[in-house]
Amino acid sequence: VIYVDADAVWRHDIGALYDTPQLHPLAGVPHGTSRDDMAEWRYFEGGWWQDQLEHRANKDFWILCMFTFIPSMLRTSDVMPLIRANYMELCTHGLSLEGVDQDLVNIVNGDVEGQSLDPRWATCFTWATEEEVQRAWMVDTCADPLVPGTKVELMERHVPEWDTLRETVRGMYR
Repeated sequence: VIYVDADAVWRHDIGALYDTPQLHPLAGVPHGTSRDDMAEWRYFEGGWWQDQLEHRANKDFWILCMFTFIPSMLRTSDVMPLIRANYMELCTHGLSLEGVDQDLVNIVNGDVEGQSLDPRWATCFTWATEEEVQRAWMVDTCADPLVPGTKVELMERHVPEWDTLRETVRGMYR
C-alpha cells in the first residue's frame, strides 16, 4: 500500500515506487535536514522525539507525505500488538504531534523493521534546498514558517510546473 498526501505534486511514475523491492513492512523517506535556516523548526532533532528515536534501530525521522507498508508483513502476531500499544500511548501523550498517523509510523519505525527510501521519492520545500526540490520525484505542499503564504502560493514559487498542473485539473472539471 502506498500512502500519499492528496496535496502532493508527482513528477515520477508512482508505479516505479510500487515496483521498488521492499524487504521490510514499512518504508518512508528520511525527513530533510539540509536547510540550516530551518534548524530551529526541526522538532524531531530534540526533546521528546529525539528521546523516542535514540533507542530505535532506524533513527531516521520520515517525512510522511508518502510512505508504504505491506499489510501481510504487518499482520504477524508480534507486530500488530506492538502497533496497537504504540497507538494507544501516542493518543494520550501530549508531546507527540497532533497527526497520530505520522507519529505512529515514525514511532513504529525501528520497533518494526523499517526501510528508508531514496530521498528523491518525497520532499518538501520547507525542509529541502531548492536543488533538492527540483530533483524530487514528489513535492509535498507544506507550510514554511519563514515565508508567509498559502500552500498554493508556495507551490507557485517552488514548483515550475504548478500552473500547468492546475490548468489540467481545472480542465477536467469544465
